Amino acid sequence: MEPSATIFSKKLKRKGKEIEYTFFDIGSRFRCKCPFSKVHEYFEELNKNFKIHHEVKDNVLKLYGDSERLVKKLVIFCSLCQCVKSKSVLRRSKGVIAELSYFEDTFWFSKILDNFERGGYWSVCRVVSSFRKLYRLDK
Repeated sequence: MEPSATIFSKKLKRKGKEIEYTFFDIGSRFRCKCPFSKVHEYFEELNKNFKIHHEVKDNVLKLYGDSERLVKKLVIFCSLCQCVKSKSVLRRSKGVIAELSYFEDTFWFSKILDNFERGGYWSVCRVVSSFRKLYRLDK
């Protein structure tokens, strides 16, 4: 059976530092600076409701079945991890992301991917800034 989505981690050197990136192979390739451990932890939290069959091996998470909505939520979370340093904001954002409707998931996911393809890291942070303001995560 072919996985519907693959999420994996890779360490790359940037300016003399080794940085862990998480890659989403979901038709197109999206990457963000987010430790795989955070992604996997949040996946386990979300998967209690979604019950997606998955396989984890050597920092590779393979999802089987209808995982589209779960992947969208993980991309939004990883983008937040990349651009937000406050642990309290990340903690609050987990609840907000879990409660997003299908249309909100799709909107934020498509905005993040479009901006990543056009402008990379900083463009994604602009979308994250809008997300934080809209859902009042900074207060």
